[in-house]
Order: sequence, then C-alpha cells, then structure tokens
Amino acid sequence: MTTGSSSLAAEIRDFYDLTMLDKAIPELVHTRYAMKKRIPKNSGRTIHWRRSSLLAPATTPLTEGVTPAGAPMTVTDVPVTVGQFGNFVAFSDIVPVTSIDNIMTENAENLGQNAGNTFDLIAAGVYNAGTNVMYANGRVSRGTVAAGDVITDLEIKKMRRGLKRANCRPISSISGYVAIVHPDTFLDLQNTDGFRLTGFYQDKESIHNGSIIKLYDIYFLETTNAMQFAAQGAGGLNVYSTIVFGQNAIATVDIEQLGLETIYKPLGSAGTADPLNQNQTQGWKGTFAAKILNDTWLLRVEHATTA
Repeated sequence: MTTGSSSLAAEIRDFYDLTMLDKAIPELVHTRYAMKKRIPKNSGRTIHWRRSSLLAPATTPLTEGVTPAGAPMTVTDVPVTVGQFGNFVAFSDIVPVTSIDNIMTENAENLGQNAGNTFDLIAAGVYNAGTNVMYANGRVSRGTVAAGDVITDLEIKKMRRGLKRANCRPISSISGYVAIVHPDTFLDLQNTDGFRLTGFYQDKESIHNGSIIKLYDIYFLETTNAMQFAAQGAGGLNVYSTIVFGQNAIATVDIEQLGLETIYKPLGSAGTADPLNQNQTQGWKGTFAAKILNDTWLLRVEHATTA
C-alpha cells in the first residue's frame, strides 16, 4: 500500500480533529493459550515434539520367578516447520512533512496489529483443520447442520465430556479448558441456563485474560476470527466453528532472532531505484507456525447460530 499526496485531502483541511479513532481489529486469541517454543539460531526451520503412548495398566499378578513379557513403547513424532511472513506500507517524502499525524507512529501501530491478526488467522486455520470434530444436536456432518442446531447447555457439557474422555488436562494457569467462539455464537451462549445462572453473579476476578464467561469448566473467548464455513450447512446455511482445548493441545513456534521485527527503509535507501529520494517504507517480518500437538485434546464443534 502506498500513501501519497493524493490521499492527504483530510490532512490538509483548515480544521483537523486530532482524535485518533480505534481500528476495527478482532480480538487475537488463537495463540493465547498455546505452548510457545522458539527454535535456536542455526538449528534449522523444523522443531519436533515427541509423545510416548500410554502403557496399558499391568493388572495381571506376577508369577514368582517368571519375567513378564513387558510392554512395547510407542513414540509419536510431531514436527512443525516454521514459515516467514511479512507486510509493509510505502509512503512518499511529502507525507511526513504535510501530515498532521505522526505518520511513522501510526504506521507502526497498523503494522503491529496487522502482524498479530495475520498470526492469529494462521493459527485459526491450523486448529480448525483438526480431525476431532463434533456436530451440534447429533448431526453427522457439516452438510447436515441445520438452523436450530445451536450451542446449548448440553453441547457445552458434551465438549467437556469429550476432553475428559481423552484424559485431556485443564490448562494449569487457569484451571479450566478454553473455547474460542464467534460473537454470533456468544449470543446463543447468553441463552443457556448456565449463563443465566452464573453470568450475572460470577466473580469477575475469576475471569482470565479476556474470557467472557466460564461455563462447566470452560472459559470462553470471543473473536471475529473464529472460523465460519460459508454456505456449507443444510440449505446453504453458514456453519460456525467453536474450538475447545486443554493443556498442551496446541503450539506456536518462531525462530530465534527471526521473530517479529519492524523494518524501516528511509528515503534514498533504494539507490538508483529511487533517484529523487521520493519513497520510503515501513514493514514487519516474522517467522511463525502453529500446530495441533494432540488431536484428541482439541475438539472442533460445528453448529449453527440464531444470528
């Protein structure tokens, strides 16, 4: 994106309101409770997690003097390869001189928000590609989700049951599971018995890190980055995704010294490509990857909304 003098009409008016308006950015929540790892410098672009399978309980009594057969050990390798991402804005030499705003500061804020939103959406896409899925109201596929198949108290209890059945531990820092919902889904949460019983009386100090409510051991976070599957339900209905997970279910990765950085290229830095020192840029660049570490510990619930 290039900012030039042709876009400065609002900035050269006789009167200028110096109040900066908030930007319509989503809540960035998909990376908030992920395990975070950093690949050391000179160690490649891929990190590996290794998970040993649980051993079956040894319930048979030992026979005196007889060595038992023992149990096989199975190890699952979970690799994650980091990618590099970035964006920038370009602006002319005229802009900093004629703009009333501090354009450099404004650009830095915009770029930081753009980086965060980029990583959040990447993580959302990865987490919503998991294989552990449940459909609301007993539906059997995304295409059968119909109007009325919304999140209810029973569906929330089934989310908790699904994670408990998989022996998924609650996230230790908050002593609970985490669900990420769309604002349209939150409207249905407000109609549940659990919300009516606890929503107005819940101790606000117990709500952690931006969550909107805790129901049945699950903290709910709200963002417009929550996944939707447009026109993929019954009769072309939009299907919504709510993901719910526990301890060590998901992860994000970057590379040491190649995390998030801001980059400024001043006037004249392009050499003969900018012979009159007219153009400069600000940008961000960073490495990032998201990964599901255990599919059984991240449950995707697909449903409709009354919205």
